[in-house]
Amino acid sequence: ADEVMVVQGSIDSGRFVAAYGRAGRMVGAIAVNQAQWLPFYELQILEGAAFPPGWRVVDQPAEATPLAAGFALA
Repeated sequence: ADEVMVVQGSIDSGRFVAAYGRAGRMVGAIAVNQAQWLPFYELQILEGAAFPPGWRVVDQPAEATPLAAGFALA
Protein backbone atom coordinates (compact mmCIF):
# COMPACT_ATOMS: atom_id res chain seq x y z
CA ALA A 1 0.00 0.00 0.00
CA ASP A 2 1.12 3.54 -0.63
CA GLU A 3 -1.97 5.40 0.63
CA VAL A 4 -4.17 5.18 3.72
CA MET A 5 -7.52 6.75 4.51
CA VAL A 6 -9.78 6.71 7.56
CA VAL A 7 -13.06 5.50 6.06
CA GLN A 8 -15.16 5.16 9.23
CA GLY A 9 -15.06 6.82 12.64
CA SER A 10 -12.14 8.93 13.76
CA ILE A 11 -8.70 8.44 15.23
CA ASP A 12 -9.56 10.96 17.98
CA SER A 13 -12.53 8.85 19.11
CA GLY A 14 -10.42 5.71 19.29
CA ARG A 15 -12.93 3.92 17.01
CA PHE A 16 -12.08 3.82 13.33
CA VAL A 17 -11.47 1.79 10.20
CA ALA A 18 -8.62 2.72 7.89
CA ALA A 19 -8.33 1.38 4.35
CA TYR A 20 -5.09 1.05 2.43
CA GLY A 21 -4.71 1.44 -1.31
CA ARG A 22 -2.22 0.94 -4.09
CA ALA A 23 -2.57 1.59 -7.82
CA GLY A 24 -6.24 2.54 -7.46
CA ARG A 25 -7.27 -0.62 -5.58
CA MET A 26 -8.02 -1.31 -1.92
CA VAL A 27 -5.38 -3.71 -0.63
CA GLY A 28 -5.82 -3.70 3.15
CA ALA A 29 -7.81 -2.48 6.11
CA ILE A 30 -7.40 -2.17 9.86
CA ALA A 31 -10.00 -1.62 12.52
CA VAL A 32 -9.59 -0.15 15.99
CA ASN A 33 -12.58 -0.94 18.22
CA GLN A 34 -14.60 -1.57 15.03
CA ALA A 35 -13.81 -5.23 14.27
CA GLN A 36 -17.39 -5.93 13.18
CA TRP A 37 -16.60 -4.09 9.91
CA LEU A 38 -13.61 -6.23 8.90
CA PRO A 39 -15.65 -8.84 6.95
CA PHE A 40 -17.12 -6.03 4.83
CA TYR A 41 -13.68 -4.64 4.00
CA GLU A 42 -12.25 -8.13 3.41
CA LEU A 43 -14.89 -8.65 0.73
CA GLN A 44 -14.07 -5.28 -0.84
CA ILE A 45 -10.38 -6.21 -1.00
CA LEU A 46 -11.11 -9.64 -2.50
CA GLU A 47 -13.38 -8.08 -5.13
CA GLY A 48 -10.74 -5.49 -6.12
CA ALA A 49 -12.66 -2.45 -4.89
CA ALA A 50 -11.47 0.96 -6.03
CA PHE A 51 -9.33 3.14 -3.77
CA PRO A 52 -10.24 5.62 -2.56
CA PRO A 53 -13.65 4.04 -2.06
CA GLY A 54 -16.52 5.81 -3.77
CA TRP A 55 -19.32 4.41 -1.63
CA ARG A 56 -20.77 5.74 1.60
CA VAL A 57 -20.41 3.80 4.83
CA VAL A 58 -21.70 4.19 8.37
CA ASP A 59 -19.94 6.94 10.36
CA GLN A 60 -17.87 8.20 7.41
CA PRO A 61 -15.59 11.12 8.27
CA ALA A 62 -16.64 14.43 6.72
CA GLU A 63 -13.22 14.98 5.17
CA ALA A 64 -12.03 11.51 4.21
CA THR A 65 -8.99 11.93 1.99
CA PRO A 66 -6.15 9.55 1.15
CA LEU A 67 -2.75 10.26 2.72
CA ALA A 68 0.68 8.81 2.07
CA ALA A 69 0.91 5.53 3.99
CA GLY A 70 4.20 6.56 5.60
CA PHE A 71 6.17 3.36 5.25
CA ALA A 72 8.58 2.07 2.65
CA LEU A 73 7.32 -0.18 -0.11
CA ALA A 74 9.09 -3.46 -0.63
